[in-house]
Amino acid sequence: MATQANSVPHPTIVKVDPFVPADQQKGIHNRWHPDIPTFATVKPGQVFKVECMDCTGAQIGNNDNSDDVMNTDLRQVHYLSGPIAVEGAEPGDCLVVDILDVTPFEKMPWGYTGIFERNTGGLFAREFNSKAAKAIWDFHGVYATSRHVPGVRFAGVSHPGLIGTAPSAELLATWNKREGALISEHPNAVPPVAFPPDPNGAYVGQDIDTKVLEKIVNEGARTIPGREHGGNCDPSPIDPLYSQKLIFEGISVDCHGDGKQYNMDATVAFKQAALNAINYLQKVRHPLRVQRASN
Repeated sequence: MATQANSVPHPTIVKVDPFVPADQQKGIHNRWHPDIPTFATVKPGQVFKVECMDCTGAQIGNNDNSDDVMNTDLRQVHYLSGPIAVEGAEPGDCLVVDILDVTPFEKMPWGYTGIFERNTGGLFAREFNSKAAKAIWDFHGVYATSRHVPGVRFAGVSHPGLIGTAPSAELLATWNKREGALISEHPNAVPPVAFPPDPNGAYVGQDIDTKVLEKIVNEGARTIPGREHGGNCDPSPIDPLYSQKLIFEGISVDCHGDGKQYNMDATVAFKQAALNAINYLQKVRHPLRVQRASN
């Protein structure tokens, strides 16, 4: 007979409601800044759960029009759960976080695909005159279907979307300096080449000192681009083949050169990813050795 003895559930250290606007909830924030206080603390090796908002903070509804996509306030994205501290960890330590599972809320078994043309100018707005659009995807186990895209069913690839470590004050200053210089070089770019700190839409879901909050919202880095600390990378622990992969991300910064921030340049990002992979291979010991054959 099953009993409750020795059965201890994994704790949920950040809880949110996906149907309540994000800026009305605790334990989440939408800027990167080292002065945001720890919201929860875990022990090394501990298994725990974290609940997260969608990237817009509950601005998108399960309906059949795209007005919410067209009118989304993108200054608010993305909402991060935490910060979460690890007992004993110090600046400079390497933290390994295993994402064991990603599941939808039981009361919200759906997601969406959005084309946010009006807000960003859109990547292909000029070429195709595309408009704001949305497709709702209903989850059926690992599969997803949409009433807005009839005849399509696919196995969803779960990923955390955005995850990273809080920057130091020095690293935050580096981001703001190089991204500010890029914006100055391309002031009228559509879409923008980078997003500067913006107190409008900034949110920290904790009760903190007014002066600290003012500093965070005025200096905090936006969450949209990936940076050295992680960020908006969309990695996945599984794919339809359920293979394990080692992923190297490249960002549009010459990390192996003068540190200059470039436009959202895929060539620069690819080059940086390749260099990151080369650096990794130079540091690890491989069990295989290649010996030159002699003639």
